[in-house]
Amino acid sequence: MTVAVGAATALREKYPELDVRIKWPNDLWILPGSSGAKLGGILCEGIGNRSGSFIIIGLGMNCATAPQGLDQRTVSLADSLGFPVTAVSIRQPVIQSVLEALRNLETQGPESVLKKYREWAALKPGTQITWGEALFGKILGLGSHGELLVLTPTGESLGLFAEDVKVRVVPEASGEFPA
Repeated sequence: MTVAVGAATALREKYPELDVRIKWPNDLWILPGSSGAKLGGILCEGIGNRSGSFIIIGLGMNCATAPQGLDQRTVSLADSLGFPVTAVSIRQPVIQSVLEALRNLETQGPESVLKKYREWAALKPGTQITWGEALFGKILGLGSHGELLVLTPTGESLGLFAEDVKVRVVPEASGEFPA
C-alpha cells in the first residue's frame, strides 16, 4: 500500500490533470469520467537469508502504450495525457516519492499511508465487488491491517486479504443487502 501511495503521489504531482487512483490492493488506475482503467501494478516479495530480510518492489506502469486483450480495461500515460511519456521521464520522480512514502511509514506509522490510500481509493465504500467463485459483497472500507472489509448479502462482514482474492467491480449493482 505504501508503494502505491508513493507512486500515486508522484504521478499526481507531475500530472495534476490526471485522476490517479489506487485499486485495492496494488493497482494504479486512472479514472476517466465514471469508469476506471488500469495504469499499472505493484508486486512486493519478501526474501531473507543470514544477511537479513529484504522486500523486492516491482512496479509496472503503462507509459507509452497499454496492453490490450486483458480481463480489464487498460490505459497508458501517453494516451491519457495526449503526448508521449517514457519510463525514463517518470522513473526518478516515482522512485523518490516511493522512498519518501516508505520513510513516512517508518516515522509516522501506517495511519499516514492509510489516510492517503483511502483518499485515493478507486473502490469507495458502497462499491459492489465480486471475488472467488460467485462471491459478492459491498465494500465497507479498509481494516487496520490493510484488509478490504466487505459486507455480504447475508449481513456478514469479511476481511479480504490480497493473497486470498482477485477483486472485480460489479458492472451493474445487483443483489440485496441488509439495511
